[in-house]
Amino acid sequence: MSTPMTPDRAYDALGLEEDTPRKEIRKAYFRLALKHHPDKAKNEQAKKRANEQFREIQSAYETLTQDRSEDAQPSLDALRRQKA
Repeated sequence: MSTPMTPDRAYDALGLEEDTPRKEIRKAYFRLALKHHPDKAKNEQAKKRANEQFREIQSAYETLTQDRSEDAQPSLDALRRQKA
């Protein structure tokens, strides 16, 4: 799993505005993931840089989609706290 990042940084990493719909977040993620995929690198230095960029893109996508799914579907822990 990638290092967590703040939502603000995640939007910046994907080149998006904060009010971007989930569908557009997904499109941006796939576009950038294809562009920066380490397998496309021609040498070791380029592969290392692409790997760093790819991890940042993955972390940004995970951050933004995780936040939105938690809003849409509360976690089991959150539901338990509400009942207590």
